Amino acid sequence: MISDARMSLQFDVEEPIELVDLTLSLGSFGNQYQRFVEWKTRNGKNTDDDLNDKIKLYVTKIESNCIITELAAYAQTTLPVLHHAIEYGKIYKEFSTYFRSAINYFTGELTPQKWEWWKFQKRDCIDWTQVLAPVTKRKRGRLNLSVVEHVGKDSTKRIVDLSFDTPELVAAQQGAIKQIEEGQFKEMADYKMVLMHMPQMHQRKTKKDGKTSPDLGIIESIFPKELPVFWLSDMDAQRVKGQTESPFKLNYVVDVNVQTVAGAPRAYRILKLRDILPELEQ
Repeated sequence: MISDARMSLQFDVEEPIELVDLTLSLGSFGNQYQRFVEWKTRNGKNTDDDLNDKIKLYVTKIESNCIITELAAYAQTTLPVLHHAIEYGKIYKEFSTYFRSAINYFTGELTPQKWEWWKFQKRDCIDWTQVLAPVTKRKRGRLNLSVVEHVGKDSTKRIVDLSFDTPELVAAQQGAIKQIEEGQFKEMADYKMVLMHMPQMHQRKTKKDGKTSPDLGIIESIFPKELPVFWLSDMDAQRVKGQTESPFKLNYVVDVNVQTVAGAPRAYRILKLRDILPELEQ
């Protein structure tokens, strides 16, 4: 069931936006919505449980003028009762309040003492650096968030209208990056049970100095490009390299920490190898 209410995310910039930046921004925005709804379904208990993959946003329309992306929720019958019972317009409005508060938090306008109801993890900070990137990479621009709900058959009502300019978003992004760099997080996986493909393992040597090149992995749910992979457990690494079938044809279910530079993913640290899956037949 697609919701009647709609959220619109508008990137009002004068320069073209790189496709990777736009994709990562919308994906990270969806992650934060997912986390927020889970928090609501737990009655305000912000735990470290795995995300519920059934809580998702879907793009219903994209307009070319300033890149306006219209988003809506799709509720599956297996979702918690609260998500069925609550009005979509209401939860979008509450999420918009969270969105505004998060910007204030990262810019320093909202102190940690007033933000105790939400526990930011490193993956949240990474999400926020990516949500804001399409605008922060430009000298001038705005990020606008609005919520519209239907009133009757043919009319709509705008219940949320937020707007943030480039300097405010740059300050928020720098605040998120600062939290990542300070490393004020417990030793836990940033992402649990995500699927990784490995196009390269450190079996071949580079021509320049004869050293073995690093393992490379792609986790599409986090970042679309391959990144160096480092294993916490030698046993897990040997388990991958000891497969009788070519390890490049397999997929790996892992718990992972994301190593970042200026808020952007630069390497994966695999905390746990949970499963090895065969390649799907074409």
